[in-house]
Amino acid sequence: MMKRTIMMSVLVAALVSGINAFCEEKNSDGKQEVQSQTQTRDPITGDYINEKFYVDYKGKRIFLSDETSIAVVKKDPEKYIKELESRGVVLEPATPPQGQYR
Repeated sequence: MMKRTIMMSVLVAALVSGINAFCEEKNSDGKQEVQSQTQTRDPITGDYINEKFYVDYKGKRIFLSDETSIAVVKKDPEKYIKELESRGVVLEPATPPQGQYR
């Protein structure tokens, strides 16, 4: 029974790894190309974002799921921008508050 479980685990791992290798896209230099996508998940909790909660930093907007995540991201926003962009997320530009003109 134990051997069968181990064999099934190895088989599943090999299958997943093969699928990932097959699905990767490479650019002309042979490097993996990251697909761009819009942000749908909070980088802290992994929950779906709520557009009421966000942090603007250096012209980019990081959407979050709740106020707790805002406090965490404000401590090191560059870390979360890099993390999201490395996964292919294209962050929306930060927009100035409405009703304020200069």
